[in-house]
Amino acid sequence: MKKIAFFFALTLVMIGCKDDDDNGNVEAQEVSVAFSFSQNWDGQAIANADYDVTEYTNEHGEVLTLSKLVYLISDIEFVGSDGTVYTAGDYNLIDARNGTGINFSPNVMIPE
Repeated sequence: MKKIAFFFALTLVMIGCKDDDDNGNVEAQEVSVAFSFSQNWDGQAIANADYDVTEYTNEHGEVLTLSKLVYLISDIEFVGSDGTVYTAGDYNLIDARNGTGINFSPNVMIPE
């Protein structure tokens, strides 16, 4: 009876083992990156019709209007779990009123 149980257990172990020839060196698929920027004030989207017309109040109680909204996004980096740094370019200039630079796709591929 012990021999049958041993043979049965040995058979289960052999069937349960998986042939793993890649030794854990599965290469990650690389993907591209895309950014889409939006502008809002206190959760409300800022539309082109709002420039020079809509009044906004900041946290200090000051009332202001926007005539233009231009800003720079720079030094975007992705850091992999192994410490590898992937740089997404120098900068992206966004001119919200004219709608330029809103969508940014840097020329970088990163592991998924």
